[in-house]
Amino acid sequence: MLTANRKIIILLCAAAMALAAPSVAWSQGDSTDDGPKLLKPESEALRQANSKPILVGVTEAPPFSYKVDGEWQGLSIDLWKNIARDLGIKYTIRDFTIEELISALDTSEVDVGVGALDITAERDENMRFGHTFHHSGYGVATRDDLRPRMSFIDALISKDFLAAIGSLLALLLLVGTVVWMIERRGNPKDFGGNMAEGLGSGLWWSAVTMSTVGYGDKYPRTAPGRLIAIIWIFASIIVISGFTGAIASSLTLGRMVTSVEELDDLRRLKTGAVADSSASVYLRDHGIRPNHFQDITTAIDALEANEIDAVVHDAPILHYILDSNPRRGISTLRVEFGYLNYAYGFPVDSRIARPVGIQLLREIEKSSWPSLVRRYLPERR
Repeated sequence: MLTANRKIIILLCAAAMALAAPSVAWSQGDSTDDGPKLLKPESEALRQANSKPILVGVTEAPPFSYKVDGEWQGLSIDLWKNIARDLGIKYTIRDFTIEELISALDTSEVDVGVGALDITAERDENMRFGHTFHHSGYGVATRDDLRPRMSFIDALISKDFLAAIGSLLALLLLVGTVVWMIERRGNPKDFGGNMAEGLGSGLWWSAVTMSTVGYGDKYPRTAPGRLIAIIWIFASIIVISGFTGAIASSLTLGRMVTSVEELDDLRRLKTGAVADSSASVYLRDHGIRPNHFQDITTAIDALEANEIDAVVHDAPILHYILDSNPRRGISTLRVEFGYLNYAYGFPVDSRIARPVGIQLLREIEKSSWPSLVRRYLPERR
């Protein structure tokens, strides 16, 4: 009997150990009622960050990160401040260019990269990204005087415009042919000659009659010809009204359309982008070779000076720069290309990436997050 009880006890202990096995890894770390469960190395790294400042690398990328009176602010900066406050992280900030920051994350020179780091496969090979906190695309800025001129030319060679003109010419030729066939024997003076000359005379007469110019140099003399002429005079009023409306509509709509509606439209423009930016990589990957500039301000300067026709850059940054510092005759288009995911960067072996990521998700789940986003990224109309 004792042996049976021992067997039962052993089986119960084994079952309890099996149920507890999945939680062994978590039990090695620390946890609180309101904090995340962390592995021991993560807990240790977070404790060190609570006592010794970590280094945060920041790039100038308004409205995500920029200085006002020497103090950093912006969407990603405010988000980081909230995360650091809630986790008790102490930190110091150092300025970097985007290239320097990516290199510093690769060599673990900095602990966190903050700004407008968008996730790309090339960057992810040498560093680690946290959770995405904002989505966007690439925006386009052009000169206002460029867009109407180019869209008007496009309208002149559009399918709708050419179809309207072609239909009108076909109708004029049809009426002119009928009049020529009726008048060529009874009125050889006006509609005689070979076929080409006769058709030309008929086309000329139908055109001047429809347009109400009525030069009178050619006109039907036979009864059937004059009957056709009377019918055509009244029909022309309806025809010319319809075709005029169709042609005017196609040209008006053409003027309202911007010069860039899809990515392929950039192939016929001299396009600029910031060197080594994700926008530049995106354009090259799609077969477009942009002119490179040191920064976005320099690129916009070149656009203003007519050196290039368009600038492609992160849409939020491009909109913010031109909204806060308007340039005469330059505006952003409503069209966007690609898909950008903004996140914080960490060294590959970072032990604070997951604690920061968990707290980041908690921050963007708060009811106050949408208002913070609208503060720096107002909705565009």
